[in-house]
Amino acid sequence: MICTVSVVLNVIVILIVILLTNILSLYIMNTEISLFITLLVYTFMYFPAFIKLSDSLQHLLIKINPVLQAVLVWHNDGFLQKYLKPLDAPVIPGFNFYWSLLILGMYLALIILAGIKMIKTVEIIDRK
Repeated sequence: MICTVSVVLNVIVILIVILLTNILSLYIMNTEISLFITLLVYTFMYFPAFIKLSDSLQHLLIKINPVLQAVLVWHNDGFLQKYLKPLDAPVIPGFNFYWSLLILGMYLALIILAGIKMIKTVEIIDRK
């Protein structure tokens, strides 16, 4: 079960990154720069995991961050605790698998809607 949860969350995160790169390449007109910007944003999204803030603010930032949804150690699910208990890592209250699916689904829907809008407004055929 833990493997399935990990795969599902990571696949959705990677899908978001790929779609964001494609949308940026339509807007910027340079694939390498859009990939660089996406990877830079992806890297900076890990900062709430490493910078110590007040507990409530840090928990909120982790709970709404799409990149950190795949970090299973912080999830507060009963079926994960059996595997994560030996790590003795603190869990975030209210941060479970269904919350992660909801947040990732919202980000995915937002990126898909932005992509549809971008495709409708950008001249794809007459590009140089």
